[in-house]
Amino acid sequence: MEQPQLPGDRARGDVGRLKTAYMTCAYLGGSAGSWLGARVWALAGWWGVCTLLALLTALALARHLAAPRSATGASALSRSPAADR
Repeated sequence: MEQPQLPGDRARGDVGRLKTAYMTCAYLGGSAGSWLGARVWALAGWWGVCTLLALLTALALARHLAAPRSATGASALSRSPAADR
């Protein structure tokens, strides 16, 4: 027996897929950061880990500042597609 499709069912499925992609990227990023941090610590100790952290923070800040802004002040990366309609 098939359940009838409601208008919001597809949207909820899309949100579920986005959440899955987000969590996958979060875990992969955490794993990569842990692996890289352990390797740098083995090579250069805490100074190397702190330098790596400063470098990654500067990279994230540069990316944030370089992102295009809309008239409302929100970055183009944080706007929803519905706002463009």
